[in-house]
Amino acid sequence: MIAASTGLPATRRTLNVARVSRHFQFAWANRLGSFKLRAQANTLSAGLNTNRAKYPGVASKPLHVPINAANGPLFCRLAPTP
Repeated sequence: MIAASTGLPATRRTLNVARVSRHFQFAWANRLGSFKLRAQANTLSAGLNTNRAKYPGVASKPLHVPINAANGPLFCRLAPTP
C-alpha cells in the first residue's frame, strides 16, 4: 500500500509516484520553491501523525524506494525547505 500526502500548502505542489519494477519512484518539481520529501512508517492501524522525518539519502530526483511488503506502509509528503 502507498499513500502520498502534500498537506495543506500555501502553493500547490504535486508529489508524483509511480511503480517501476520493484521500486516506487517519487518525483516533484521545485518550480514553486525548494521541497524535501518527509516520510513516516507506521502500521495502518496507527495511521498518520506528526512524527514525519526527512527521508534519508535523498540526493537527487527521482527517488527510488524499494518495495518490501515486510516493511509495512510508508507515508510520504513534501515539505518546504527552510
